[in-house]
Amino acid sequence: ACALLASDPKLQERQNKAAAMDKKKNKNKSNSVAATVAKEEEEVSPVSTTTSSSSSMPPPATDAGEAEAALAFAEAKAREASGDAKAEAAIAAAEARAKEAEDARVRAEKELAKLKAKMDQEKVERDRKEKDNELVAESALFEESPLASPSLKESSSSSKKEPPRTEEEVAGYKPPVVEGMPGLDAVVCQSELGYDYEPLREMLRRGDFREADDWTRAKLVDIAGTGAQSRGWVYFAEVPKIPYNDMKSLDDLWRAGSGGKFGYSRQREIFARQGQDLMKMYEQMDWVTRGQDKPCPGCDTLCPTCVTFNYRSWKNNEFIYDINAKDGHLPLTSTLRGTKLLLNILNHPAIVDGSGSNRR
Repeated sequence: ACALLASDPKLQERQNKAAAMDKKKNKNKSNSVAATVAKEEEEVSPVSTTTSSSSSMPPPATDAGEAEAALAFAEAKAREASGDAKAEAAIAAAEARAKEAEDARVRAEKELAKLKAKMDQEKVERDRKEKDNELVAESALFEESPLASPSLKESSSSSKKEPPRTEEEVAGYKPPVVEGMPGLDAVVCQSELGYDYEPLREMLRRGDFREADDWTRAKLVDIAGTGAQSRGWVYFAEVPKIPYNDMKSLDDLWRAGSGGKFGYSRQREIFARQGQDLMKMYEQMDWVTRGQDKPCPGCDTLCPTCVTFNYRSWKNNEFIYDINAKDGHLPLTSTLRGTKLLLNILNHPAIVDGSGSNRR
């Protein structure tokens, strides 16, 4: 039979066809089984079919090549999931750092605000101490200050009083009359604070310039405000607040009672004529006396720095309370504690209006 089969080609061909058909049937059966298994898995796990797209599930493997592709697809999905987790972790870390930075910024702003508040408080304290030091310095010079109020600080105990003027001297004195200038009786006094300036008019009418000077110092303290009244002398920053009419009344009486020689506005005129040089003004008004001139080393001629001056002493009664004193000699203003007080008086609006061509 084997020899017959080998010798019969047709018979051999029929057997080959039968074997091929059997192989094809077996392959179809395998595919049918695989499809059935896949369908059963989809029915058992419905979540995967609803939450994943068709491209997220690997196709059923039908041979070794397809199985390898499915494995590669699964690995890619696993790597993608891992990458998402790392990205989420990175985002969370960045958000944490941003929160820390914001907290640090808030803390820095709070510290900055505390520092600024501390600096502001220190500045207020420095300003207060500086003003206190100025007041202490002025208080220390109170004994020498011509602006010390006689009503609060008796000048008689620390200065040599002039002998009282006789009745003949008082009766024989008449205020100088200057053409074009109103007389003493023509001055109209006004006060925004309700003060009476008639006592000053009478003192100037009698020619009692020492008493008039003392009274003027006391009245300046009164019209400068409660601060000056409590301490007994005027602080330079209080001068601009003195009412216009009260300052004008004082100055007008001094100008009229001296024939224009005395008064704050007269002092301002001298100050302007001397180029606003205070030392030259003091010399013109006889508030200082020349000392011994000593040339500077290598200086052939006397320059301004060679000249020395001695201030007249109020305590020792070195000022001149007489109509024959130099122009501007009265009333007195202390410069021992600095020039701010005098400069503020000379720059008061009422004094500016009453000097030079502004006089009315």
